[in-house]
Amino acid sequence: MKASRFCHIYVNLFAFQPVQAFISSELSTLRSEFLDIDAKGYVKESINFTSKVEKFLASKQKESCLLGGSEEQMEKDRKAYMSTSFNYISKVQEAEDHVKFDFIRNMCLFMHTLRGFYRSALLCYDNAQKTIDDASLASQEIINPHKFEQSFNESKDAKANLKNSVLLEPWEKIGPTESYSGREGYLYVYHKKPVASNWSKYFCIFHKDNKQFQMIHYSPGKSTDFTTENYKFQYCTKKTLDPTIERRFCFEVYLEGKPLPMVMQAQSAQDFNEWTSVLDGKDPVIIVLLD
Repeated sequence: MKASRFCHIYVNLFAFQPVQAFISSELSTLRSEFLDIDAKGYVKESINFTSKVEKFLASKQKESCLLGGSEEQMEKDRKAYMSTSFNYISKVQEAEDHVKFDFIRNMCLFMHTLRGFYRSALLCYDNAQKTIDDASLASQEIINPHKFEQSFNESKDAKANLKNSVLLEPWEKIGPTESYSGREGYLYVYHKKPVASNWSKYFCIFHKDNKQFQMIHYSPGKSTDFTTENYKFQYCTKKTLDPTIERRFCFEVYLEGKPLPMVMQAQSAQDFNEWTSVLDGKDPVIIVLLD
């Protein structure tokens, strides 16, 4: 008992106390990095951008000739939002990487120092050997600073290259590769109600090989359960015959199990053309009855 108590006192004086201030400083630095990530500001920016898109798409078709400047501003807003999104994601990932590297690496170095002390005190070393070995095994990739620095720099360069390529690419073309037989992206869906009708934003996925059409409701700034609505696609018309709808880029999708067609709105002329192309959209047939 006396030898064990002496070992604990020795560890406290010569192992724990010298690194206590160092660990506190590391924790304070990590906390500052996480506080530097403005999550609420990014959510607010997402809501503002979605609001701008909805106002732009809500403009009537007969006003399109007057919206040349608005379309240019909308494109600038899209690129600014993409840049903000990449910066936010990069900050989150960099903070998490520093947690793994700065904090865990220093803790592992401390554990290895403590392991050297336990070698000179066989009883304490035997009691802690399994815990120390498990920690070393779990962190064997992290404690190599050169390997981590190389991986971190490669990941950072890849994110920068991806960000630049996305900003240079027209936003409508950002999506699956050409070999993908289908399409996915955001569409606005018209819900007609007796009192007041409204438009809701959905993330839609169409699989052309099996005619599956999936819809996931999207609401920025609110908790979403990501419930997926699955339908069997039937056919599509390039225009809507509803006289009450004056929005641009609208088309109708006929889904199995839906008694009426669903009116959907793309986010641009290019987006409209690509959706109606992959859905094999046809011009609506108008039947005129003559007396």
